[in-house]
Amino acid sequence: MALSQIISMKDPERAMREFDPGRAKLSGGQERNALFSQLGRVLVVDDSPEVCRSLDLFFRVRGVEDVAKAFNGREGIAELERAAPDLIICDINMPEMDGIEFIRHLAEHNYHGRIILVTGETERLAATVSDMIQSYDIELLGTILKPFTGVELEQALLQQQSQSGQGGEAPAYRVLSANEIDERLEEAIDLVLQPKVCAKTGELRGAECLARWRQPDGSLLPPPAFIPLCEQAGLTERLNMRVLERAFEIAGVLGDIPGPGYLAVNISPGTFSDISFPDRLQAMAEAHGQQLSNFVLEITESSLLQDLKRSIEVLSRLSLKRALLAIDDFGTGHSTFTQLKSVPANELKLDRSYVANAASDKRARAMLEASIDLARKLSLVTVAEGVEDAETLTLLRELGVDMLQSFMIAKPMPLEHFQVWRQRWPQLSEAHFKAA
Repeated sequence: MALSQIISMKDPERAMREFDPGRAKLSGGQERNALFSQLGRVLVVDDSPEVCRSLDLFFRVRGVEDVAKAFNGREGIAELERAAPDLIICDINMPEMDGIEFIRHLAEHNYHGRIILVTGETERLAATVSDMIQSYDIELLGTILKPFTGVELEQALLQQQSQSGQGGEAPAYRVLSANEIDERLEEAIDLVLQPKVCAKTGELRGAECLARWRQPDGSLLPPPAFIPLCEQAGLTERLNMRVLERAFEIAGVLGDIPGPGYLAVNISPGTFSDISFPDRLQAMAEAHGQQLSNFVLEITESSLLQDLKRSIEVLSRLSLKRALLAIDDFGTGHSTFTQLKSVPANELKLDRSYVANAASDKRARAMLEASIDLARKLSLVTVAEGVEDAETLTLLRELGVDMLQSFMIAKPMPLEHFQVWRQRWPQLSEAHFKAA
């Protein structure tokens, strides 16, 4: 039964059963109870009175008492100013102020809640507006095409809840002081490793080194806890040197991984405009008995934009010294094709924003296919991030991606855990990888 039919039924519970045949399964569990108990205020912005009344009923029978309704974006802004909602359900096509303009106003009001997009417009337009929402750093729980059911609404919320409970560093962490950063930087900076494996066979091909701050108790803090402070205090150069020093130490332990470029390293953007960097990096490699061909240096668009001409010189000299170069987050920057033309890259890292959605989003798949084809024609190795399910894995293998790096394979881990993991991986990988 579609949403618009609910309002003709006098019994709310019967209406919900008709609208949402899967509700009985979801509503008995603690997961669902916790889900709706966390919703304080919900705002429905839709020009259809029937949809507004139906969604009002949907949330109220689930225990959410504060449900506000607006029939266009202008009324939605008035409700936002009255009291900020925890969740907004918003249509696109509305009179006076449409959903697209309304979303821009949400960003201007620094809205920090969540949003579910519901629309009767085309899937392509819905996908475009979804991208716009995420570009504003507004948390998008899902995009649902009309007519829809209550199961789809609950699944959007449940998916968000399950993702927020996944492993990794907690979003809240201790704030470091500038003095602590200065005093402990060299001893506190450590690297965790996230494996990179062959997409066809699952064979381990290397790992990306990711910087962490190790506290005195051994726990690790993520980059936002220390990198901005390093930049503000002018400690970026020291941070870079410690990251590289630690990467060379790790390379000495992992030197038996087959193939070149088995350790990928991220360093700060300004490094690629430092003309002395290639010589200093080579000297460091020689001091540790390492070849630069064992390392992949990852480049982002911001790495080049500071001083494009000097960056190209530095990158060319790094390539001359046999260091490998990877363009990171390919497809997200305005100068992406300029980078491909100018940078002597060896590797292309496909951005997770369209890898993760390629199996269900036609636009994302088209971008992925084009990127892989381009990389193949330029003789670049492709690395896909954001592979989190078997369907996406199958698609990437069919499209010919070279390597995978994702939570599906393994989360970032300290060196000692990586050593244990790599011994177990040949058996663990059998369920996912078989030689084609």
